[in-house]
Amino acid sequence: MSFASPWLLLTALGAAVPVLIHLYGQRRARRVPFPSLMLLRRAERERSSLSRLRQIWLMLLRALAILCLALALAQPSLTGLHMAGMAGSTVVFLLDDSASMQARGPARTAFDVARRTLTDTLGQLPATQTVVLQPLSAADQSLKTASREVATAAVEALRPGFRAVDMPAALSRLWDAVGDGELREARWVMLTDLQASGWRGELRPAPWVSSLLVVDCGADGPNVTVTGLDLVEPPALVGRPAQLRVTVRAWPPTQHRAPVPVSVTINDKALPPASCRLAGGRGEALVEWLPRAPGLLRVKASVAGDRLEADNSAYLVVEVRDRLRVTVVGTEAQSRWVRLALSPGLPAPVQVQRADAASAATLAGQDVAFVVGAAGNSSAAALRAFAEGGGGLVLCLPGAATLARDILGASDGRIGAIVTPAAPTRIGTFDSFRPPLQAFANAAAGDLREPVFRRYVELSVPTTSRWRVSARYDNQVPALLSGHVGEGRVLVANFEPTPGASDLPSLPVFVPLLHRLVGFVARGHRPEEARVLVGEARGSDVGAAERPGFVNRPVVAGGSALAVNLDPLEGDLRRFAAADLQRRCAPVKVSVCNPDELPGRLQGAPVPLATPLWLLGLGVLVLELFLLRRPGAKGVTSPRLEMGPQR
Repeated sequence: MSFASPWLLLTALGAAVPVLIHLYGQRRARRVPFPSLMLLRRAERERSSLSRLRQIWLMLLRALAILCLALALAQPSLTGLHMAGMAGSTVVFLLDDSASMQARGPARTAFDVARRTLTDTLGQLPATQTVVLQPLSAADQSLKTASREVATAAVEALRPGFRAVDMPAALSRLWDAVGDGELREARWVMLTDLQASGWRGELRPAPWVSSLLVVDCGADGPNVTVTGLDLVEPPALVGRPAQLRVTVRAWPPTQHRAPVPVSVTINDKALPPASCRLAGGRGEALVEWLPRAPGLLRVKASVAGDRLEADNSAYLVVEVRDRLRVTVVGTEAQSRWVRLALSPGLPAPVQVQRADAASAATLAGQDVAFVVGAAGNSSAAALRAFAEGGGGLVLCLPGAATLARDILGASDGRIGAIVTPAAPTRIGTFDSFRPPLQAFANAAAGDLREPVFRRYVELSVPTTSRWRVSARYDNQVPALLSGHVGEGRVLVANFEPTPGASDLPSLPVFVPLLHRLVGFVARGHRPEEARVLVGEARGSDVGAAERPGFVNRPVVAGGSALAVNLDPLEGDLRRFAAADLQRRCAPVKVSVCNPDELPGRLQGAPVPLATPLWLLGLGVLVLELFLLRRPGAKGVTSPRLEMGPQR
């Protein structure tokens, strides 16, 4: 039983008033002289006994009436039914174990609140109750029922993870897995922090699930996250200055905030400290660095700890090379301008060799093959094997059209005839947000819209293609494509690097453009692995990493490393409103409660007792008035009879 106003129970002390009146409030007997008491003694005893019994009943009824009215004022409700109406039904507890549940509230983390709530709730269930305890990160596993005791022991072993959980997708998979099983009549309870970024997907409701009880275990508050760490202009070369870019975000976004100190370590050796000034909740810090020796380096960027410790660091593996080795495949006339742009003199960060045809021997130890001429069958096979093994390819059309057509495939692109437009053609648009053309958003790096192209190849790419268009001519024909072949990266350039095809070789933008194209494809084995997130499977050699940090990979002789990061959105602790959650889950009826309310919600709605107590108290008062109106019930003591002198 619970009380809405327990302090009003103090009025129950008024029940002592009728008792005190009964004990100390009766009037003294009057002395009345009477000549003879012999005939009245017996009648006096009978009348006195009946009067005393009636007075005791009146006292008890008055005290009971006061107690009923005092309890009614406190507004009691009956909640101790122990789920009597749920006999035979199973309760499914879904626990959000995503990384955001590690965020600390006023005293504990959201996961600690959820675990304590589960323990307290399971302790109040009947011993025969069957439950299901399911972490949402394991939504692909089958739901298994257990007894209350087994589930209580399992709660203590639960730990929060570092993965991001798609709540709608997890719920859809769990509800689909129920099928015709025994859980069709189950009650569904989810304990979560209501993080908004976890509800990006759409929910596929099941017809047998009509309601979902959500327990809000989270708390509002600010948070700072390291959302990115990357090399500004890869690849990193020995003796050439490099910059590391650290991206920091703050939630909720603020326009004015003190600079955030950023620390960067390379192989556990600290670089000079930096700071990041946030504008609109976002900022970047650039850290200078001079590579001194080739090899794989482990880079870690961190900010000071706050509510969520797991998102305060980002990781990156950087491969430092002594120089890039490029083989230019083509005739002397075709390759001359490329060789001059990449290696104009000695010493140079790029070592260039020319080959009329590609072979396993000419490509051995090379980082990039720059194909400007036609490749025969044997050369094409060698170049494809080179790319599949992790080498970079730059294919210039129309010379490498046959090889590009073979690599693209019929479903990803169509390469046609050479086009000589009547009017000069320029690059109209290019992707300035991603490499290899990201640097050219700054005009100081070179103006990509300045060169005039006098011929190109008919090239079309469907929207479903796995190849990305990085630049287009002003007539929307693709000028640059990027994609993968095996472990290597490939660029298809729809132009010839010769003065006869365009004026590009004579312009200042030519040299930085070729260097960035070569650097882009020479990033090593699957450079996108710098963006690996916790829980993502990256092949049989690594599997799915369970926490942020560095993972050793025995892939090649000497091994390599992989950087695994937390999903940046896990640091966004902004929460879902109950109304938005209801709209997202419709037609499933969603109700949200606090952790303290969960046991009462499972036991059913409390039964209010105030009205019955009011009626009982009034009924007792009516009965007391009825007894009071009877003769001899007014509390007047009978006269005390004594024998007096006779006259």
